[in-house]
Amino acid sequence: MKQFGHQIALAVLGTVILQSTAGMAQSVPTLQQEMPYAQARQILLDEGWQAIDIPALQRDYELSGLEDYIANELGYGEMASCAGTGLGLCRFEFAAADGRKLIVVTANNEQEPTLYRWWIEWVLDDEPISLAVELD
Repeated sequence: MKQFGHQIALAVLGTVILQSTAGMAQSVPTLQQEMPYAQARQILLDEGWQAIDIPALQRDYELSGLEDYIANELGYGEMASCAGTGLGLCRFEFAAADGRKLIVVTANNEQEPTLYRWWIEWVLDDEPISLAVELD
């Protein structure tokens, strides 16, 4: 029965997403790929998005290297994690008053972090649901 209820909730969410995608996309400020993260962050904060500060006590590991630099030296407490390989992408999280979460991913993090990708995420039954809609 819970499975059926979950399917109904997903169907309703899908309908709401389809009906409101245009309005939702307008509520996310215009961001551009390769924009400096500091600039994008200020735009988001000015538009009312709240940086989700992740306190050290909530992390299950101690920050070091790149993550320590971004969270502590640059002061971006909303940094959720960084990949240790490849492009070294870092994930940052912002919240809207209506419960939506904006995920921002950056590259070039050892110098001036720049925007790589971003998307909206909802939480349903404590499970995040990502909406793959281009917001740029």
